[in-house]
Amino acid sequence: MALVYSYWRFSSKQQATGDSKRRQVEEGQKWIDRNKHTLAPMLLEDLGVSAFKGKNVAIGALGRFLEAVRGGDIKPGSILLVEALDRLSRQSVGKAQGLFHEILEAGIEIVCLYPYEMRFNRDSQNDLVGLLIPLIAFHLAHIESVQKSKRVAEHWSEVRKDVSQGKFVGRKLPAWIQWTGSAFVLNEHAETLRGAITRVLDGSTVGRVLKWLNSERKPMGSKSHWSWTHLRRVLTGRTILGERQQYRRTETGREPVGEPALNYYPRLIEEETWYRLQHKLKKMKHNRKTGSGKFVNLFGGIVFNGFDGHSMVMTGSKTARKTKEAYRDRVLVSLGWHSRVKDACAIGANYHHVEEAFLRFVAELDPADFQSNDILAKELREKEESLAGLNEEIAELTTTGTAGGVGKVKEFIDMLSKLSARRDGLSVEVERLNEQVAAKDSVSEAQSISEMLATAQGEEAVRLRLRLRALIRDVVEKITIFPDSYQRRRQGIIEVVLRMPGTDCSYGGTYSRYLSYGEGLAGELACLADAHAENFAETINDFRWHLQRLREVADTKRAPVEDDELPTNLVGLLDCFFKELRAANRKDRHSLRSYGAKLISVVGDIKASALDARKWKAYSAALDKEVEAEVRSRSSAQTYRAGTKHFLRWLTAKGKIGSIDL
Repeated sequence: MALVYSYWRFSSKQQATGDSKRRQVEEGQKWIDRNKHTLAPMLLEDLGVSAFKGKNVAIGALGRFLEAVRGGDIKPGSILLVEALDRLSRQSVGKAQGLFHEILEAGIEIVCLYPYEMRFNRDSQNDLVGLLIPLIAFHLAHIESVQKSKRVAEHWSEVRKDVSQGKFVGRKLPAWIQWTGSAFVLNEHAETLRGAITRVLDGSTVGRVLKWLNSERKPMGSKSHWSWTHLRRVLTGRTILGERQQYRRTETGREPVGEPALNYYPRLIEEETWYRLQHKLKKMKHNRKTGSGKFVNLFGGIVFNGFDGHSMVMTGSKTARKTKEAYRDRVLVSLGWHSRVKDACAIGANYHHVEEAFLRFVAELDPADFQSNDILAKELREKEESLAGLNEEIAELTTTGTAGGVGKVKEFIDMLSKLSARRDGLSVEVERLNEQVAAKDSVSEAQSISEMLATAQGEEAVRLRLRLRALIRDVVEKITIFPDSYQRRRQGIIEVVLRMPGTDCSYGGTYSRYLSYGEGLAGELACLADAHAENFAETINDFRWHLQRLREVADTKRAPVEDDELPTNLVGLLDCFFKELRAANRKDRHSLRSYGAKLISVVGDIKASALDARKWKAYSAALDKEVEAEVRSRSSAQTYRAGTKHFLRWLTAKGKIGSIDL
């Protein structure tokens, strides 16, 4: 009995759906059972790995087998079982014989089952007649692979020739294109894709785009619905530019064959739009949330807290103004504080005030300050030409090196590494320039949309805000907020870092400007002068000084009312009561105000002099009814009674009501 290593292999992944593997496995197992041998636990299978260029030895399971033989893990006397000798190698006779010789010299026996059972061992190399059989088998397998490779190359050559002449080649077309018999034309799906592209460029989220497609558009091809994976693959491909690229299947997937045919199909969009689209797609998040559809955060992902460095997220709650109008109070807070990170900044910034200050800033921008598109386009063309030349140089060096033209391997590797590093750097530059080409136009368009937002409503407002959000990301690198809060009034400084290609700014080609925001107090805070990053420390010191001034202004505007100036009605008195609580920094002031407001909701906005024991009993009875109706718990009713007494005692102390038996 011997330990048998059964080796299975086929060349292409398409054969995985056929009978090749089953046949090899079953025939091998039958031979092992028939000869009472033992199957080794080491799995040797190269599925979809070609032996024509020796990949099964270089990166495949057969290579791992040889390493185990060389390392002594596989002992002499073991058997390597294959269906046919061409499973081992389809290389030239010399290379195939070297592989065959190494296995036999290690004391490993080779058993071949097709076309009939043959056994080869170390002594077989001394049998001239017996040695001819594997040599002929290797030679025929190599000749067959060479012929197949030649036919495939000729086939692709004919395909490229037909494609260059505009002929319809192949069986399938892109879903948005059809063949009339004489020409390619766009079909109904082309407008659907244009609509999706427009929405992506306008800043719509993944969820919004998919929601529109699945609710209003028919899926393409055999798909039952629109998916982001499918749509993204279409939009990132260059087929929508009218190009056709031929591919061939390899062991690792598909690889392009030759240069793409330009203007083979009708164009869906222009190349400049395609570059803008790629920039947007890279920045789009992959979540599927569609949002409420009523509000769009203009600064999501680009706004940060200046004190703790965390990004800022928007929180909100519905409140009611004095006019009883429903209002959503939106606040930008540090993500660190929201996630309960120690020492994170707990102060938030009112979103609406920040947006108002930022849009005022955008209105003051001069598009002429941004570098000319013509200069950027010229620089882009130069970089693209350099990149193309570098790719050709790398391809030529690789061909020369692999053919043996480079004598020293180390020099070849160093040279290739340097060229590859230069190519990577140029690729980054090309991508950056493609992003900046639209910056100048983005400023003008953002200013126009900001003006239109003042009167827009409903879906139109959502569409404009989505577009404005996308434009802001073209113009703004980063927004940093330094928030401050005093007596529940929020104010602060915003640092806006612009994308300013071509400027001499020492801060990485960006330009910083600081502006103020505040709740009705922005006029009290003088806008700081334009400042670059090197003045950051000085600017922050100025900022803190201005915040102190804001606090002083807030103190004068919110000082408690003198007793002789107190109003007579309950609503006015409740406001004065709350101001005193706030000045005293009472932590329970909001609850106390709520208790007073509950009293007024029951007895009405009457004069304080009309408040007596009968009114108090009516208030207490109203709380008891809410408890009976299970609208309020008993403990909550008791808390409201106790809290309201604070307001009544204050009214008594101010001489507005007489003593009431509570």
